Amino acid sequence: MKRMEDNRNNLAVIVAGYTDLMDKFLNSNEGFKSRFVNYIHFEDYAPAELTQIFVSFCNENNYSLSDQALQIAKQVIANAYAKKEKTFGNARYCRNLFEQIIRYQAQRIGEAATFPTVSQLKTIEAQDVAPLLSS
Repeated sequence: MKRMEDNRNNLAVIVAGYTDLMDKFLNSNEGFKSRFVNYIHFEDYAPAELTQIFVSFCNENNYSLSDQALQIAKQVIANAYAKKEKTFGNARYCRNLFEQIIRYQAQRIGEAATFPTVSQLKTIEAQDVAPLLSS
């Protein structure tokens, strides 16, 4: 706090976190609340936006989704959104979902008796996403 006060014209301090935890932090010291005067609240992304984030993870990593895989992924995301708790991670959730699906895809391909093509290695199929419907 001393540094914040001594350098108030040359220093910007940004803190971020879940609302209740930020309230707890700001109330932990009387000087905090008076020094942090600007607040920005970000709403959680809607399921359609989360789907876009998930698809962007796929695209950035050169994976494509079959039409069925995309439909199941939309349902998985909608289910997670409906059950979300206050610490729901938005983009973090989408990244973890992508990584989990890639593990299922790798397992499926690894169990196949044939040599996969590049296209098969880069395509997420319905069976790679379906196990997540029950989570």
